[in-house]
Amino acid sequence: MKKIEKLVGGRKELSKSKPLIFMYNDLEKIADSYVNKKIPTYMALWLGKACNLRCGYCATDSVHIEGLEPKNNKNDLKPEQVKDLIKQFAVMGGETININGHGEPLLDKNLFDYIELMSKKNINLVITTNGTLIDEEVAKFFCKNKVAVNIKLHSLEEKIHNKLVGADKLGINAFEKTYNGLKNLIDAGYSKMIKENDHSVVTPISIQTLMLKEVIQYIPDILRFDRENNFYPALDELVIDGRADSPYWRSQIISEKENKEIAEKFEEIMRYKAEQAAMDQCPMSLGLFFDSTGRLLVDEYNFCCDAIAKHSEYKFPEKNLANIWRGLSQARQCKKTTFDESAMKKVEKYNDGEHIPMCYGMAKTQINHQSSLKK
Repeated sequence: MKKIEKLVGGRKELSKSKPLIFMYNDLEKIADSYVNKKIPTYMALWLGKACNLRCGYCATDSVHIEGLEPKNNKNDLKPEQVKDLIKQFAVMGGETININGHGEPLLDKNLFDYIELMSKKNINLVITTNGTLIDEEVAKFFCKNKVAVNIKLHSLEEKIHNKLVGADKLGINAFEKTYNGLKNLIDAGYSKMIKENDHSVVTPISIQTLMLKEVIQYIPDILRFDRENNFYPALDELVIDGRADSPYWRSQIISEKENKEIAEKFEEIMRYKAEQAAMDQCPMSLGLFFDSTGRLLVDEYNFCCDAIAKHSEYKFPEKNLANIWRGLSQARQCKKTTFDESAMKKVEKYNDGEHIPMCYGMAKTQINHQSSLKK
């Protein structure tokens, strides 16, 4: 099988013992602003379900399109409404927006306008993408606007990655396109954006890799590739939802023992402890998360897409961002949650200090898996 080569963007002069930190993902800073300044410092936003791949593990059940002109969902926010949301976020003191989930953001023809607006408003931007559409022009634009990029790459083995993202059935080589996307970012100047401070190495590129039984043997190769090129290693748990809600994908969930083994291999290769990398710490639990229709998905008590806010008043633009935030503040004072206490007790067992901590959504995946094994 063809393997990806080391990229020229590796900065060997940087420390190999300091933790790699993903740019704009400073959890301590985000938490401080969230708790002390009482502002929504972080916001995640879905732009639509259109995608040029067909990942079998997709938890949002994105819609594959043949061309690059996806049809707009009539319920999605209009471009001017998205811009208004960005402006309101900036006025409230927001610092970082993460465009992720649902589909492939580079298929949205308005994305560049949103990025330019965020840049003018001094808002940091993180984009999660499969990387296949990052050509030279896109890479230069991202670099100019200091966009942090989270790219999905699940194996350095071409055949395996293509299978996981459904590229083999589509007759395309997504692996090669993603590699070219990474190379275009490096050539555009992303390696120069990597900075070293007293405590860590801050990088603008993150590699998101699913921890699956099918790829577990290849994870060390991915980690070495991340370390050599100073890419943040975002090891991710499988969420059982959407297309992933099937017996096959449930069988791909790694065990606690395998999780621990990955953490040990992480520390051996990355040369710092897994907990320093905050492998499963999700800043979305410290801010706001809107789907493409303007519906609020995540706040402090509604973790990781699993516990959707059921209150109709938490929807943009029916209510402006300030009113939504005020409503959430009142909910927090009441200490109400959208999930029961018995579920939370089950979650706590996965945060016992013996293995990588999980958010509610990640732990719920493990609970669902264990329940299915007993049936």
